[in-house]
This record gives sequence, C-alpha cells and structure tokens, in this order.
Amino acid sequence: MNKPNEILVDEILDDSDNSDEYDSSSNSDDSHDIQEQTENENIGHIKLALGLAIILQISSSLKERKSNLSNTYAHPVGICTGPSSFLLAIDILDEETACGRLLEIRLHYPADVKMWQILDGPLTGDLCYLNRVVYICGNRPGKILYYDIQHKVKLQVSKIRSKRELEDNLEMRHLSTIGTMPILRAWLDNHLKQIVKKHPRINHILLSRNIVPTAICGESDFLFCFDDITKCLFQINLSFDGIGVNGNAILLHQMDDVQCVNGIIKSNTKLICTTKGIECGIVAFDLESGAQQTIIAKQGLNGLGLLGESIVVWDEVNHSVSVFNTENNTLKPIAGNGTKGYKDGTNNSSRFSQPFGICTEGNSVFVTDPACGRIAVVSDLFGTRMFLKSLGLLYRAFGIHEKGNKYPKIDLKSTVERVYDAKSFVQEHVQNAKNVQQLHVNVTNGPQGTVSNKTCRSIQILHSGISELTRNVHVLSSGQYRTEASTLLTSIVENLHAVSHLRHQTFSMLEYARDFSTIIRESLKRVSVWSVKYFTHPNSYYPVPNSNMPLSDVFDIKFDLEIKKVSKTDVVAMKSWIENYRPIRQRSVRDETTKDKAGTFTNFFIPESGHSKQTEGILNSE
Repeated sequence: MNKPNEILVDEILDDSDNSDEYDSSSNSDDSHDIQEQTENENIGHIKLALGLAIILQISSSLKERKSNLSNTYAHPVGICTGPSSFLLAIDILDEETACGRLLEIRLHYPADVKMWQILDGPLTGDLCYLNRVVYICGNRPGKILYYDIQHKVKLQVSKIRSKRELEDNLEMRHLSTIGTMPILRAWLDNHLKQIVKKHPRINHILLSRNIVPTAICGESDFLFCFDDITKCLFQINLSFDGIGVNGNAILLHQMDDVQCVNGIIKSNTKLICTTKGIECGIVAFDLESGAQQTIIAKQGLNGLGLLGESIVVWDEVNHSVSVFNTENNTLKPIAGNGTKGYKDGTNNSSRFSQPFGICTEGNSVFVTDPACGRIAVVSDLFGTRMFLKSLGLLYRAFGIHEKGNKYPKIDLKSTVERVYDAKSFVQEHVQNAKNVQQLHVNVTNGPQGTVSNKTCRSIQILHSGISELTRNVHVLSSGQYRTEASTLLTSIVENLHAVSHLRHQTFSMLEYARDFSTIIRESLKRVSVWSVKYFTHPNSYYPVPNSNMPLSDVFDIKFDLEIKKVSKTDVVAMKSWIENYRPIRQRSVRDETTKDKAGTFTNFFIPESGHSKQTEGILNSE
C-alpha cells in the first residue's frame, strides 16, 4: 500500500527520456484517486502539466508552531507577492469594522507566518508590494495605507555615517551642504521635524485627492487604483520626503457602466480589471490610446493575476480558478471541480469554498479562501517531476528498486554517469536560484528554494568517490572483473565490516584472508532473506504420552479458609514479644557503626528489674 499522496519514483522514471508522462497513485482518506495526465495543456504561453491545490497553512501532521496553529489566521483576504520567497496577505480580524493585520508568509512547508502590523478598518482587502513597501487599500476617502517592511520610507539621520550621504540628502531637498557633519546632520534633522507636521496620520499616503480605492496595483514609482466615488481609474505618482509617502493622483479614465472593480493588474501598456455592473467581467484600458475594451462579459469574476501572458481569475459561479485563453476568448478551469467545499487535489478533484484574493509568481497561483481560513497554491508538477527524476537516477545508480521486483545489474560505469547527471541537475538549479534571487552567498538552503548545502556536498563527495573507485578497480583488475554497484550500498558494506571485526579488532592480512569466506557467509545472512531448519538428536526427544487426561481429572489442593479467632492472652503475648525482641535499626556512617556497641541490644539481652519474671510467666502460661 502506498502512503497518501505519495508519488512512486519508479513509475515516474520508467523512461528517463519520456518527460511528458506522469503517473501518480494515492490512497487518501477521501477515497479519491489522483487521475493520470499524460498530455500537457497549452494555456497561452504557459505549460500547465497538472493543477494541484496544496494548502500552505497548518498541517496537523507536521510540527506545530505559534505561527501555524489551526485557525490562527481565520480570514485571509488579499494576497500579493512580497520579497523573495515570501508572500504578503491581509487577515480580517473583525467583520463589522473590517480591521485586519498584515501577514508575511515564508514559502515553506509548513508555512512560517509573521504578523507585521495591525491595520485599522475598514479595508477592502487589496494590496500590492512595490519597491520594498506594502500599499493597502482602505475603504475611506484618501485612505491608502503603507507599511515600510525594509525601512525605506523614513530617513534615519542618526544612522547616516558618511558626509557624502548627508550632502546627497540635503541636495535632494535643496538645502545647504556647507558645514561639518554635526551641522549637516542638525540641518537635515530640523528639516524632517518640519515635515512631520504635514503627515497627520501615520502610515497613510498623503494624497492630493480624496479617492476611495477598491483595487490597487503598482509598477516602478506609480500606483494604479480605482476610485469607488468617481468610478475612475487614477495613476498615483509616489515620492518620499524622509518621513512618509506623498501621492499625486492623476485621472486616467472614466470607467463606463462599471459599478465596482475587484481586481486590477498592469500588463504591458494595459490596465486589466475585473468589474461588476452593466459592464461586468474582464475590462481592459489602454494607457496609450485611452480606449476601454471588454475582454469577456461574465458575472461573478473576482481577483486577478497574470500567468505569463494569460489572465487568471476566480470564477465564483463555477467555484474554480480559471485561465482566460486569449485565442478563443474562453475561460478554462485549472483548479476546482465546480462544487463548493474544501479539498486539496488535482484540477479535477480540488474544491474551493469562497476564494477572494489571487496573485501569481512564475507558474504558481496563490489563492486565499477566507471561508475555510486557508491559502492554497495551484501549481504544475513539472518541477516536482524533474526533481524526482533526478532522485531516481541515484536510486537506479545503485540498483535500489521496489521490493519483489527484478532489477538489472548495474556496472560502475553506468553508476558514475547517473551520479554525475544527478549532481549536474542539483548544481544547475542551485545556480539558477542564485541568479534569479540575486544571491551573492555561497551556501543556499530550503528558504532559497533549493536543496540543502549538505545535500549538494554529499552528491559531490559521492561522485568523486565512485569515480576514484572505478579507476582503482580498472587498474587493479585490468578491466577483467565487473563490480556490481548494488554491493557498494552502506547496508552491505557496514555489515561486512561489522562481521569482520567480531573475531579480530585489528587483524593482519593473513587473518583476514583466512576468515574471508566466513565473513562473507555471515554477512550474507544479515543482508539477505534466508531460512534455516534445525534437526534435534533422537536422544533429546521428549516422550509423547499414550493417553490424555482431561482437565477435570487434575487433582487440586483445597485450602481450609476457616477463620480462627485469637484470644486476648495471645494478643498480649505477641505484643510483648514484638516490644522486647524486635530488631534494632543500626547506624553505620563511614567507618563508625553501632552494631557491637553497648546499649544497642534488645531487652532480651539486657533485662530490666521485674522484666524477666514477666517474660517467664508468659512463657510458662503457654
């Protein structure tokens, strides 16, 4: 029986050249089978092998921490990509006031969640991450919140250590740059104190117009949002004054017949929105021509994301995450089977209850489901398949296979080639992770999306060791002998060493050669399945009785359980014996003991006046 959601490596890797086939088997508590999918689906310019919804938060089978306990963050709504390997999300605390908290989620399993800030309501739930700052929509006039994650907004004068940096900040603000560092620092500090008065509300963008944003996205130093009052699209030019963020709102377009915008993204020169109203569905606005175009008219579309050149939306009518195909203008579900509920699985078996926010990163789609209190990831299994194929090379290199199946013998040359391929795969992907994330460190681990550094080092040592062994065997045997790779496994080699050291801890070459046959025979007993039948000498046989005796005929001993009373005289005599002849507890401390000292004997040996007569009278009475 396979474990639930376990992918059989041998099944996936039966043909190393066939990279378009995927076989998986599972036996879950819900009694559903993961369906086979052998043909990739072309959606836009993205290849999706298999949509798989996997919960990011809270797995009871894994170690629980304070950050990933069940129902800790029960209502996640908005979500966006943050710094490398992190997501940012909003969790609603109170449905009436719509106040919430900003969460940072590390892409790990289970996810590590950190709360950054408590946010005052009301919130619309949409947010975006731009230039190390998070911008959040507030459902009030002029309310766009920001949170400085990496301390870029507020200028900390006390931490400026060079005069050149002080002069640059003063020139930027058109202030004098003549003076010593203490004088320049004081001028800059006084200037910032005057700016504080212009920002009455902390962590609020100082907007030039009181707009009520419902959806927001960003690019470069600009924000794009939809105003719920004027039903217009605005561009907000951002600037930093050392204390807060200033925003100059510029009107872009009056949205015709649009009641509300739930999501907005920028794709090339277009702003794409999911809308409600007469023009409901997906609407695009061209920034160059100023034209508005309805891409698809459909009720119940929420959230928005880009998967390559394709548009990803949440279809609340069909309870699925869908991709819009620009070729035939249709929506194709990639996750969710159309029924409301909560279930992880493939694109045909997974379920969603009430998805709200959507964001994308690479070929992965992240979806919030506040009704179930979870954040799910919809991703293809191409990377998993390639990783398992590389792992399968290590299995096949040493002849490791499923129990009961026959496997061809592997020579050392094939082992070296397969170990080299596995090492190249790991090194290539570690280097790609460094290039994508612009890492300048030598060591990468799980948080960077790669295997651990110990794994990389182990594969390198394995390859160098097996290569050196192959060369030594070829030189010593001149290529006449063939060494099977499966005999080099640790379970076999360690048993061989353990048996060889049983008789001699440090044996000579002669002793080892003399006992070699015994060592091999005993080692094979440990690593192989074998059975032994023992025969006893006839003189040691037990006689078999000629007749049987029923259990009822077995003699049993009956005990007299009659209670006998003890007279008062006997009770007095027994108490007297206990008082006079009981043992005395001795004291022994180091070399000192009271065992043979005077005064430690009982009254029987040191009688008092009249005591011997009393004892004698008791004995005579008996």
